[in-house]
Amino acid sequence: MKNKKILTIIITLFISSSISLISSADLVIEHGTTQDVFVDDWHSLFPSAVNSSNGTWVVTYMYGDNHDDNDGVLNCVKSYDYGQTWSTPSLIRDSTLLPAGKTASGIIVRAPNGTLVTGYMQARANKGGWSLSYDNGTTWHYQGIIDEGVTTEPSGMHVVNGTIYMCTSQIYDCGGSGHYISHLYTSADNGSSWTYVCAPDSGGVIAGDNEWDFIPINDTYFIACFREAPVAGHCWFAESFNAGVNWTNFTDRSSEFSNGFVQRPQFNWLNRDEGVIILSGRWMDGGTTMKTSYWISNDSCQTWYNWSVFSVGDSSYNDAGYTGFIEQDNSGFLVFYNGTKVTPPNASCPNIYGVMVYDNTSYPSQSETIQFISINGNTNGTTIYNSTPTINWTVVVDTSQYWLQIDNNADFSSPEVNYTDINQWNYPSNCNINATRVLFTLPLGLTNYDTYYMRVRAYTR
Repeated sequence: MKNKKILTIIITLFISSSISLISSADLVIEHGTTQDVFVDDWHSLFPSAVNSSNGTWVVTYMYGDNHDDNDGVLNCVKSYDYGQTWSTPSLIRDSTLLPAGKTASGIIVRAPNGTLVTGYMQARANKGGWSLSYDNGTTWHYQGIIDEGVTTEPSGMHVVNGTIYMCTSQIYDCGGSGHYISHLYTSADNGSSWTYVCAPDSGGVIAGDNEWDFIPINDTYFIACFREAPVAGHCWFAESFNAGVNWTNFTDRSSEFSNGFVQRPQFNWLNRDEGVIILSGRWMDGGTTMKTSYWISNDSCQTWYNWSVFSVGDSSYNDAGYTGFIEQDNSGFLVFYNGTKVTPPNASCPNIYGVMVYDNTSYPSQSETIQFISINGNTNGTTIYNSTPTINWTVVVDTSQYWLQIDNNADFSSPEVNYTDINQWNYPSNCNINATRVLFTLPLGLTNYDTYYMRVRAYTR
């Protein structure tokens, strides 16, 4: 007789921690006063920001004669006191070093090993380049062109499960319209090299997808925002359920942003522990009005609220709005540029500014109770012959989703199963919730003959 797969399930301690996801109306989001990051009489534009490995804050920006200066350079400044004071600039990339040209739209991230990685546009070569810093932004080392085959302009970077993701846009002539298309690259070696992943909108749903960014809700589920260009007034969102390899559910959500669009959208966590996301960038309508803005979501980007504006202008003579963000202890430092399109030297030229944003919400304390869990109707010490068992546990009142972990280590140090977003909407074929119990069938099978430990956590509103 053919042997069946035997899995022994040990349920020694099931803890359900109720983590409050309170309604948006109850969130208390506040910000401080605007302060200088870098100010002089020339044009400082397109900032990005990061909290480096030793707590130093680093802000990158383009520096030159004007917005379209083909000789603009990429600089950075640092703060060691949470943004109160800033260093003199350090040069990242000189425009006179071919194939650079204007080094605009620099995006920065800290690699898993602490290296700082910045990607940027190189206007003369019409290719994206990148540099690395091993000393928290004091010196920088040019690495080369990201992709020889396309004109990549980086617009967002994140680290997910030890891998760096870089969002870029590509411009090419489409009947003279300047049509754009977005791309995604990854680096598994701390920014030393890049691998092409996909063009998210390969099906052409968006009429030219330009600058974009995403927020990793977990290691595999990403939500992205795209600026549609050259069409004005459209803000698109999409989802990936396999760590950015494929994207789906493209939706025009411009109506949620006052029928405007967000230029170089930037996703960050304002309060990672409570699931509070901040989306920032330059909001524009179909005309010339621009506003340096941010929005808040605490329901995985389903709704946006708390639209806050730091500068308002007219794109015909103002230059403002692109942003960066530094996450710091469930708050953050939002950086942006603001000024006027004048000939330097002039005190009205755009400069780099910053403002602290705080989540001052009083969250209910977490509560923990022992959960009653069963596997295929059996409890602790069960031996099963099915690699995709149905697991069920007691319903927690007002829950939005559940987090299930299964590991062959009792300390859950390397879970074989790690589903953070279990509910009937995310897993319609695998999750069934009745009045008293949650029933969840594993989408993917356990692969080894082993003893497994299991635990679950409930996220409640």
